[in-house]
Amino acid sequence: MPADGWSLIREGTTPGSKSQVAGRGGSFSVTVREWDGTVAGEVERTRRGITADGSIRLTGDGTSFHTNGGLTGVELAYVGSHVQGRAWVVVDERTDVSVVAVGPSAQETYQQSAGQIDEMVDSIRMTGARP
Repeated sequence: MPADGWSLIREGTTPGSKSQVAGRGGSFSVTVREWDGTVAGEVERTRRGITADGSIRLTGDGTSFHTNGGLTGVELAYVGSHVQGRAWVVVDERTDVSVVAVGPSAQETYQQSAGQIDEMVDSIRMTGARP
């Protein structure tokens, strides 16, 4: 659910789709796709995607997270010359579905948007049904 002051850019709810909201100097997107692999494999794919052009670097190896909504996965933090953000990677191996949420912000607004992005991550729910 978008936080106050954030607006929906694109909507979709099927595997392979992406929903994105923007506001207050940042954006937040959630991509759901079929994934017949492990969380480690999806984390590696996400890492490669974040760092692909060489202008962004990861700031650690990733940490585990668990939300009130029941998601458990790996959180990655990253920084570039003009951007700072985090990515959350979740894989439900029972249903072969991955959820990747990404929240980049301009460095000067990162601290202001981080709390709201955390709230949006916490609002993500998986029903457990195979898409």
